[in-house]
Amino acid sequence: MVSLPWVCLMLSAAAVSLLPDVTRGDSRSQANLRRLLPRHAPGVNATSYQRESGGGRRIELLLPPGQSAAERERAVTTQGKAKTKALLDGHVITIVLKHRLPYVSLQLDGRRVLGSSGILIELLHSLTRLYNFSYTMKLPDDDQWGSINSEGRWNGMVGEVHRYEMDMALGPTSITEEREKAIDFTTPFDFEPWDIMIPAAGENVDLATFLMPFNDLVWVGLLVSWALVGALTVLLSHPLSGYPRASTYPYRHTPRPVSLLRSLLDTLGSLTSQSVKQPQTEATRMLAAWWWVFSVITIASYSSKLISSITVRFSSPAITSMLQMVETRPMLWTYQANSAMEELFKYSEPNSMFGKVGGLHLERDGLLVFSFKGGVQAVLQDGLAYIEDASLLEMAIASDLAIHGSCRMSLVNDHFFSTRFGMILQRGSPYRDAFSLEILQFIDTGLMNAWKKRFWPVASRCVSGTKKQPVRALNLLDAAGTLLLLLGGALLASTLLLGEILLGRIISSNQD
Repeated sequence: MVSLPWVCLMLSAAAVSLLPDVTRGDSRSQANLRRLLPRHAPGVNATSYQRESGGGRRIELLLPPGQSAAERERAVTTQGKAKTKALLDGHVITIVLKHRLPYVSLQLDGRRVLGSSGILIELLHSLTRLYNFSYTMKLPDDDQWGSINSEGRWNGMVGEVHRYEMDMALGPTSITEEREKAIDFTTPFDFEPWDIMIPAAGENVDLATFLMPFNDLVWVGLLVSWALVGALTVLLSHPLSGYPRASTYPYRHTPRPVSLLRSLLDTLGSLTSQSVKQPQTEATRMLAAWWWVFSVITIASYSSKLISSITVRFSSPAITSMLQMVETRPMLWTYQANSAMEELFKYSEPNSMFGKVGGLHLERDGLLVFSFKGGVQAVLQDGLAYIEDASLLEMAIASDLAIHGSCRMSLVNDHFFSTRFGMILQRGSPYRDAFSLEILQFIDTGLMNAWKKRFWPVASRCVSGTKKQPVRALNLLDAAGTLLLLLGGALLASTLLLGEILLGRIISSNQD
């Protein structure tokens, strides 16, 4: 007579055989599994654990006594791989795919696929070596990714797999809720952000560029300093009436009279590196020395800032983020019709950011494009912003730069949403779990990163990872130290003037 624990173990094994149906989230299969699982019975200590399926759903299984979750997982993995290998051994899989760099690159003769390469092609080749199957490739009949049309039918690659015309669809297809109702996805092999491509901002011609190194307060401070030093020079050259004039340098029997205009011109000449030959007293020479130090620092600061602003030109883009684009509408935008983006923007809340993106196309017909090439033309010819996967936009910008030699397009660098990419299989496909486990292993072992490094676009000078800021003009706080230096020189010159007056008094009293 068979003991109760052995009966429980046999029933659990039967339940595991139904695992592919359960991982697809079929509530009826889950109900059947619960009916097959053994109840808690005397002498049987059944435990439970949760397992995450390829689609991100979690299911709960009861384990026979003495078996851990890790052991059960390894057993399911081994059995599943063996079963899939037996099904695929020598089998020919039909694949529908689209040209989409850097994941799929196709060499075509009309609509016939002559060759292929890319990240997903490397993944496919690895699966063929593991499971010993071959494949045939074709383009989708309507060249679409897949969405529900007005008649409620699926088009594109999703539609062909959904109607069981093809076994698999290969490409960076976004995993969406609607698509998961029609077909099965493997575990995501990549997560990619969306970005916005816009026309490159043109360089503005600014006739007041020479004023840019200093802000308004600094320029006012320079003018005030120049006027004060010029006036102080006249005062120091004429100490006080009634006292003997201080000795001047260079010595002259008939020194040239000092005027306010002459002092202002001499002071201004210092700022333009001109020499000064006006006879000076000791006090004015002290003031002139500090004014020269002030002038050298000012000239150096002005020159460096001016050269930086002319050599490295910055221009502010029309769009800096998705939120700013939908709130201010500096330009209109587009994206591909019959895509995951259209689905997201169309069914989002009208007052949300994504809802406002889709709301534009409810107001205006004819803005959506039907291909990536159409999106690029909309940017270059119509001046629209184009929303697309970041890698595809980077490749388009790099290719355009190589052809034209200048940056005609740029990225906003606002990664506002990340989409999951998965391989498409028929609903209920027996290959899904095995392929999902292999994809996870490719990711864990670093193979996926190696393939991405091989095929990913190289960043061009038109695509910057950081948002640089233009050279900042010097403000009054930046020039405060230099202004204090000039003030110190004026105080020293005034002190020297007082010394000259005191010395003149002593000499005058001794002569008397």
